[in-house]
Amino acid sequence: MNSQDFAETVSWAQARGMKLHPHMEHKCVDGIYGVYATADIPQYTELLRYPIEGTLPLLANHPYPQQCPELLKRLHVATLEYAKGEQSEWHGLMRSVESLESLKQTSAYFLTNNEMAILERMNPLLHRIVEERNSLVNQKVQALCQIDPSLDKASALVVTLNFKTRAWREGFLPIFDQFNTSEAHGAKVCKNGTHIYFITMRPYKAGEEIWISYGTRDIYDYAIDYDFFDPNATHSICFATRGSQFATTPFEIDVIKYAATKHKIDISQTPQGLHYQLMEDDARFLEHAPSSKMINYIQHTAFRSPDELKQGMCSPESFDIRLNQILDALLAVNQVDQFSEAQMTPKLLRFYHLLKKEKQMLLNNKQWAKFNSLYVNEIPKAIQDKIMQ
Repeated sequence: MNSQDFAETVSWAQARGMKLHPHMEHKCVDGIYGVYATADIPQYTELLRYPIEGTLPLLANHPYPQQCPELLKRLHVATLEYAKGEQSEWHGLMRSVESLESLKQTSAYFLTNNEMAILERMNPLLHRIVEERNSLVNQKVQALCQIDPSLDKASALVVTLNFKTRAWREGFLPIFDQFNTSEAHGAKVCKNGTHIYFITMRPYKAGEEIWISYGTRDIYDYAIDYDFFDPNATHSICFATRGSQFATTPFEIDVIKYAATKHKIDISQTPQGLHYQLMEDDARFLEHAPSSKMINYIQHTAFRSPDELKQGMCSPESFDIRLNQILDALLAVNQVDQFSEAQMTPKLLRFYHLLKKEKQMLLNNKQWAKFNSLYVNEIPKAIQDKIMQ
């Protein structure tokens, strides 16, 4: 959104109850638009506030099927308004929606077959997750066209892709999506019964860019769902996104059944054995060490003898073996070093930097294991958290 569109959207939103902090400006720096402080802004300052009743309302009279998800209803009404263009009374809200032409230049949904083939060679796991995310987009577009055959399919696709990057639970919000994101330093999105608003989590000096936080995200999410990647930002690797495994021996099955009493684990019986996947989002590899939840999960799945399982405590050696097995498996599928930056297309470049960052994080975690596995059963959680900062 350029500055003229920003100003027009602000006027549209203020007429509907939006409050905007006066010491901010929207401008382009190094080719990227963002919001900057024009004067010092203290920590815990409210940056903007918008009434929930000012969001795009759902249709009460459309014959939606029973158990139709609210997300699909929000996508439906947004698609209808987007297709109206400037004739829509909600045009101010829809002004920030990225066009199909722009999405084709940036979105992972529009990776070519050749680009997908390169991605698969760099990391088949990342390739699979991109395919799964793109399949979810197709499913949503198909569902939208089923509940309303009159919809323009291209408009449904544009709105669905924009929802991933620019919408909140209440749908599109004016101006909220114009702040660039920083997981570590961004403003926090808050909500009460009547309004949605941003609160700064740190002070800003005049001239600084103001960031928002989308919450804790897996390192893949930014490149796949938000169409950018900042290698200098703070990232984390969610094991639940990647850790799908099988237990085949009676002892391995007993270990996983025990772990399922301590953790949220999805388990299913297959001809190959017991398939299991951790479902806890906070079990992560951080920049330099595993999270406390990741350490805890490894402790509950690292048993190598019936005695360890009976005691419910693995030995430091067992912990070290299990942790390094996981890290080595993730490193083995990351083949980014076989490629050069010069081989990347513009859309693949962020994935190249992503995989470089991921590999360094995994190696950092192996280094942590080298010096901490021996003592992991002796380190209280509070000290673990301090070590990982």
